[in-house]
Amino acid sequence: MVSCIVARACFFLNLTRQCFYGYFSRICLSSLLLCVLMTNCQTGPEAQIYGVHQGYEAFVPARTAIAASQAWPRLNTNKANANLGELCQRFDQEVAAGFDQQPYLQGLAPSLVTQLFTSKEQGDWQSHMHNLWLRAIHGCSEQSPGPRQYRNCIAPLPEWQIFLAKFAGLIRNSDTLLLPLVLAYGEEQEDRRGIFSAKRYADLELLLIATNNGELLWSGKGTGAVSVKQAGINQEYPAYPPWERLYEHLFSPLLWRDFPGRLPRTP
Repeated sequence: MVSCIVARACFFLNLTRQCFYGYFSRICLSSLLLCVLMTNCQTGPEAQIYGVHQGYEAFVPARTAIAASQAWPRLNTNKANANLGELCQRFDQEVAAGFDQQPYLQGLAPSLVTQLFTSKEQGDWQSHMHNLWLRAIHGCSEQSPGPRQYRNCIAPLPEWQIFLAKFAGLIRNSDTLLLPLVLAYGEEQEDRRGIFSAKRYADLELLLIATNNGELLWSGKGTGAVSVKQAGINQEYPAYPPWERLYEHLFSPLLWRDFPGRLPRTP
């Protein structure tokens, strides 16, 4: 970011000097405009979507309540009988494994979180969360699911912040909540000029949220698509690729990149 700002400053200085002495006046004016349009060094919260978010670079969670994986409200799916239940189960396994051999992290398993919550409160806390999020998303200017939609539309919702404060008190004063979310998944078949293909795809996200104010501390992403193609013999589509091939793309080390306090997993 610093190098970008320095480069832009130098470029502006050089162009201004040329304008001052009258050389290439028309070129200079157009170049200044081009510089404004093209050398936009992004700063602030919107500049970073994934990884540690601005202002929390040194933060390490003391106790993290882990939710069971679930679909983002208004899930993007083609409803092609893709196995969401199996995908969520594998996602849960990956999240649990992500806390293994991590001396600086303490994660509370989804089953324990539910047990602690229901021991003092009635109802499914994740269903309640889902309804709050739907309310926040309705009419939101940011329509794409993910960190920006959470930060702009969900985090400021007073009811969500009140719920998080209550939730933390019930779940051993957890200072963070980790949400594994499925943003999109499905199966597709396509006929492109006699080449028949069958594809499986999914987009996953991890959101680490502060329970004291609802702010997004960190986010990670796993995305993948696998397909099988063949010539259209007898006008038949090939079998869908195995789910395991898709999981190899989804559950890579990139999903956990820069998670606060987490040590890289050793082979």
